[in-house]
Amino acid sequence: MERNLAYYSEMKKVVNHFLEICQLTPENLDEQEKQVVSTFCFGMINSYSLKEKKDAVQIQGATINILIEVFSYSPSASAEFFDFLIECTDKSFHPTMNAIIHRGIQAYHQYKENRDQELKENIHNIIDIIKSGS
Repeated sequence: MERNLAYYSEMKKVVNHFLEICQLTPENLDEQEKQVVSTFCFGMINSYSLKEKKDAVQIQGATINILIEVFSYSPSASAEFFDFLIECTDKSFHPTMNAIIHRGIQAYHQYKENRDQELKENIHNIIDIIKSGS
């Protein structure tokens, strides 16, 4: 349990630092932007978690924790959104969300390598594309 708390804490730290780098404040995002950014973060969480050999239950816990604590979703909305994100890992289910998840996976490497400008451009590019299509 203590290892899970350390992992959750690390994931929250990564997500908060990512938001700071990219000058994104969840409270100032509209619902569509919040979903895009949290989906991107799910990709980052998965990239870190696979490298650290975390299991599906740990990834679920960390993601739901971040959806609640960082993005201010209710526990039930967080669990529902997590289930949706899992379905989106199948490209045929939702190609756009799948692409955002994969950009988040790639972004974790930008984050770890301190390529802050690329990281910022990455998420803002996705937001701009989604916003222009809606």
